[in-house]
Amino acid sequence: MNGKLNTMPITIIIPTIGEPTLESVVQTAKNELPQAEIIIVGFGKSKLVADKNSVSFLDTEIKTPKSIGINRAVSIAKYDWIIILDADAIPQKGWGVNMLSAFVQGYDVFSGSVDISQGNFWMKLYNFSYFHEFLPENPAKDKLYLPAISLGFTKNTYHKAGNWDETLVRSQDYEWTLRLVKNGFQPRFEPSASILHLPTTQNTFRKVWSSWVRNGYDNYKVRKEYSEILQTPKLFDYPNLVLVLSPLLAIVPTIRILKTSPKNSFSHFYLFPFVYLTKIAWCIGVFTASRKKKNPHL
Repeated sequence: MNGKLNTMPITIIIPTIGEPTLESVVQTAKNELPQAEIIIVGFGKSKLVADKNSVSFLDTEIKTPKSIGINRAVSIAKYDWIIILDADAIPQKGWGVNMLSAFVQGYDVFSGSVDISQGNFWMKLYNFSYFHEFLPENPAKDKLYLPAISLGFTKNTYHKAGNWDETLVRSQDYEWTLRLVKNGFQPRFEPSASILHLPTTQNTFRKVWSSWVRNGYDNYKVRKEYSEILQTPKLFDYPNLVLVLSPLLAIVPTIRILKTSPKNSFSHFYLFPFVYLTKIAWCIGVFTASRKKKNPHL
């Protein structure tokens, strides 16, 4: 069966902003899926990696939001099965076969799991706070949304859902997979297809904090757009209240991690004080976006 899977045509799109892990990601992806068309979407020296490893290169010329790169790459992809693979997401043994298996089983959109065992303290904090629902130890299950760190979907699914939102800097995958749900699709989490995530651009507290502030900013827009699905609190329409209550509001998602991932929470207990701080940063992003909506000239 594995031999047949390894002959099935598939496109892997790797958006990059010049991560040092890019070449390792490309090489392991080629080993896992030797028949795949691989498209690196980036600029500058990333082309050298593409040329060295004999894969396609889509030149964005400058640093470009991930959603723009994905939309351009999907438009030139040769095959109907497509995987978005981040340039800091190194496929682990069996990733390729398990991603293909999910396509064969008929899943329209799905993601693999995220191994967060490596990296410095801040990288692990970033990973755990973002991806605690998608760790390899968690069971396979249907989800309301998925991260686009190792995301599989069919070209037909993409065309029905439409382009990724190019106005969002973060939360593009959150918005797009919620849009799929709204259009009758069912996102799926398949932990057997695992990647090792090494977010080297998130290796300091300041970078992690800034990331979560921006995530809250864009997340607010998504939550307002999909308020019926997400049951978005009316509180978010009152920016000053969000800011004042942020120390209390941050407790809720922190506790939710304990409930949804008790085993993982125990092994990562040392991260929780800082996980709580990332949720405060998220609240500040929501405050900023909500205030700007009320006062566009700010």
